[in-house]
Amino acid sequence: MTRDYGWYRSTYSDVSTGLAAGPLVANPSTLATARNSSTQIFVQKITVNVGVYAAETWTVQDSADSPVKIAVATIPAAASALPSENGAYVYDFGAQGIPLTQGKNLVLSRSDANAVGSVSIEAYSRPIGPVTPANA
Repeated sequence: MTRDYGWYRSTYSDVSTGLAAGPLVANPSTLATARNSSTQIFVQKITVNVGVYAAETWTVQDSADSPVKIAVATIPAAASALPSENGAYVYDFGAQGIPLTQGKNLVLSRSDANAVGSVSIEAYSRPIGPVTPANA
């Protein structure tokens, strides 16, 4: 049986979010927080839109000591060097999504803070292992 993106987010905990990023936004920025050490976040889709260009890299990753990098958007110094016509970077990991390290948060880390744009995340969180009252 094939399930759609919304099924996972409505069956588990929807942690979809968005962030407008620019020079005044914390770096790194937490996008989604794991409920506890027994939960795991699954990222389904990431969309990065750029409004003001500056040569830098935006990395969506987890908060582990050795982070799992989910997506890396290399933002050029000028719009003419964009990899797509509409200026958006889209990373689609399917309905089930790609898992982060268990119990870790989803963060946006930028190599610099000069570019301005937004990040949109479709994701869900679910308990891993036996469900107890503590991790339900």
